[in-house]
Amino acid sequence: MILKFSAAVILFFLSAGHLSADIIILRDRERVMGLVVEEYKDRIIVSTPDGEREIMKRDIREMKYDLEEQNHTQKGNVYRDRGMYFDAYQEYARALDINPEYKPAREGLDHIGAIIQLLGRKMREDHVERMNIERDWRMRAAGPDGGLSERFVSAVGFSVVPFGINFKVEDVRPLSPASRAGIKEGDVIIALWGRLVGYKSPEEFMSDVIYPQVREVKFVVDRDKEIEVSDSQGGPAGLIGARLSYDDEEGFRVSAAEPEGRASASGIRYGDVVVAVDGKSTRYMRQEEMLEKLEEKKGSTVTLTVRRDISVWKT
Repeated sequence: MILKFSAAVILFFLSAGHLSADIIILRDRERVMGLVVEEYKDRIIVSTPDGEREIMKRDIREMKYDLEEQNHTQKGNVYRDRGMYFDAYQEYARALDINPEYKPAREGLDHIGAIIQLLGRKMREDHVERMNIERDWRMRAAGPDGGLSERFVSAVGFSVVPFGINFKVEDVRPLSPASRAGIKEGDVIIALWGRLVGYKSPEEFMSDVIYPQVREVKFVVDRDKEIEVSDSQGGPAGLIGARLSYDDEEGFRVSAAEPEGRASASGIRYGDVVVAVDGKSTRYMRQEEMLEKLEEKKGSTVTLTVRRDISVWKT
C-alpha cells in the first residue's frame, strides 16, 4: 500500500503530546508509535520522532492504524492475498464509507471489482479449486522452464529489470499495450493496484501482473523530467509553467500545467505528483523549501521526479 504523507501531517501526528498515531506492537512486546509511510510485502517504514524506522513484518505481533479506513483497507489487502475476494470487497467498501476519498481503498475496490466481474458466479462454486490452480501455476511459472518473462512481455509489451527495490521498464514494444498507455523506457514501477512492489522477486512481480487474468493492470510509475527553470517570478507557475497544490496525503500535486509552458514541454501533466527534486524526496519537504529549490535553479535545469498512475490493458 502506498502511504504518502506530507511533512505537515507527519509533524502534526508526531508532535510532543499528540496521542494519535499508528501503533506497531512487536513480538518482543516493544510498542512503536508513528506513521506507517510505506508498506511492502515483508516490511514497513515507520516515521517516528527519532526518524524513519524499518520493521520486518515477521517481527510484528499486531498493527493498529490511527485511521479506521486504513484498518479496513489493510484487512481487505489480507483477504485479497488469500483469494477471499468478496470479503476483501466488503472491507474496501467499509473504508470508503468512512472516507470516500481514500485512494488505497478505492484502488483495492476497483481491482477486486474487476476480478469479481471476470469470475462471476463461478468463483463462488470453484473457490477452493481455483486457489489450488493458482498456487500450482505460480510454482510452475517461477520455475526455470516456466517461460514467465516471455508471457509477461507478450501480455504488456515491455520487459523489466530490478532497480533498487523496484523494477525499471526496458524495451517497450511499439504499438504494444504499454506503448499505447504511455509507459516509457526508464519508468520505475513502484506499485500495482496501489500496493508497493518493492522487495518482490522478479518472478513474484511478473506473476502478479499476468495472473489472475484480469485485463486491466494499474501501474504506479516514477519518471524523471528535466525542466529549464525560468528567470521570472511568480512561484512554480512562473518558474516552470505549472501550479503545485499542497495535498496533506500526497504532497505536491500538479494542479495545472500551461499548455505551452516548460513543464508541459517536458512531459509533466495535470495530476502528476512530484516526489523528488534533484533526487531529494519531497516527503518531508515544506512548500517554502520547494519554492527555494526551484528559485535556486533559475536559468538552469531542475530534475523533477513525478509519480503517475497508468492503466495498461493486457493482450
